[in-house]
Amino acid sequence: MNPPRKARRPSERRSAPPGTEALLRRAAESSPLPTAFTGGPKHVVRYANQALCRLMQRSPEEMKGEPLVTLLQDAGTLAEIEDRVHRSGTTELASDLVYASAGGRTGHCLAVVSPVLDGRARSWGLCVRLIDTTVQVTAGIELAQMAAEVRQANEALVLAGLREQQLAERATQLYQEAQSATRAREDVLAIVSHDLRAPLSAMIMSIELLMSGGPDSSGRSRERLDIIKRSAERMSRLIRDLLDAAAMEAGRLSVERRPVPLAPLVGDAVDAIRPLAAAKLLRLTNELAADLPAVSADPVRLQQVLSNLLENAVKFTPARGEITVRARSLGDEVMLSVTDTGLGIAQGDIPLIFDRFWQARPTARAGTGLGLSIVKGIVDAHDGRIWVESSVGRGSAFFVALPVAEAPASGGG
Repeated sequence: MNPPRKARRPSERRSAPPGTEALLRRAAESSPLPTAFTGGPKHVVRYANQALCRLMQRSPEEMKGEPLVTLLQDAGTLAEIEDRVHRSGTTELASDLVYASAGGRTGHCLAVVSPVLDGRARSWGLCVRLIDTTVQVTAGIELAQMAAEVRQANEALVLAGLREQQLAERATQLYQEAQSATRAREDVLAIVSHDLRAPLSAMIMSIELLMSGGPDSSGRSRERLDIIKRSAERMSRLIRDLLDAAAMEAGRLSVERRPVPLAPLVGDAVDAIRPLAAAKLLRLTNELAADLPAVSADPVRLQQVLSNLLENAVKFTPARGEITVRARSLGDEVMLSVTDTGLGIAQGDIPLIFDRFWQARPTARAGTGLGLSIVKGIVDAHDGRIWVESSVGRGSAFFVALPVAEAPASGGG
């Protein structure tokens, strides 16, 4: 009688289905996030995309075969989550991790850990995506130091018997600002966790279907790859918003201004949103005045402003409504407007709409709440103005005034 064979861990028994490595590489390289695919009992790196290699300042060959937790400090939690995800097959978030690159740079990050399943819904490896939160964590440390200074100031005031109203009000204001900023950091973590899970789940499901090799998989592979692409683009937009918000907070928002003719730029923005408007049977009209002067603007950033305003108009306008884009000259400014027949905004909410994380309907989140805050930051960086006129049930009109570009100096004869 032959002796029984020793049982092996599931991760040691299973191997990747044919073609999986190439598919996972394409999925990883389509993501702007630092991404690694790991496998085996110690969850060693099988593949690291370029974004992760740049973050860690290592080559793909140096990353391969290395347990990911050895590249992160205080990674005991990540190791536990990796084991748990491998067993349960559910996505989890690991926070408060510290990474150290080969060049000596350190920073803070989150890790989204998802299972990679074979055709029988069994986990044979993990997908780990890192989100750099160094800016937010550094801000939190500075705010904690500020709060400590406020407490020390309050103690000094009590001991010295200094109770002047102005100093007390200032101390209270600083404490409230520190508390508000701390809550904002927690909101960022919650939003990132929530908004990344949906596209990640769509990507993972599409990968699983492609790997399963069912009878209709070849005919629908393009559709599933499109899902992966759209999910990656959604994550890219979220990350761009977070990076822009962090740059605005630090006063480093990049704007490269030059004379920009408005007609083609507005036309491109309207054409890009037209399919979404058509899907809701919305009438989308472009009414630009003739002979508009060029404005002094960064064309990429201005396109970002127009896209955000148009996307919001489509999102909050009921079917068969109307959206109109207009532009006219006002002396040394050009005024753009996006008008819709949508839900409208309550008068009490209008002063708040350009605040970070503000949502028209808090019970039904429709994104990060950063869009209009970033739009205002971009307009401010152009020495422009932005405002809104709205009433509930009658729609909204967003106005953006930008400075006219200076005419080039004529050459001497």
